[in-house]
Amino acid sequence: MPRNAERFVSGNPWKPTRLLGLHSEKWYDYSKVLLLSECWYVD
Repeated sequence: MPRNAERFVSGNPWKPTRLLGLHSEKWYDYSKVLLLSECWYVD
């Protein structure tokens, strides 16, 4: 998992996917978001 995944999914875990417009609550779609989250969230 990306190093910031825990922070990324804190609260409502589906919020990031909805922000991307995927409108999917399936983990296989959400896993793609986690892979990208490392680029978006920089410590």
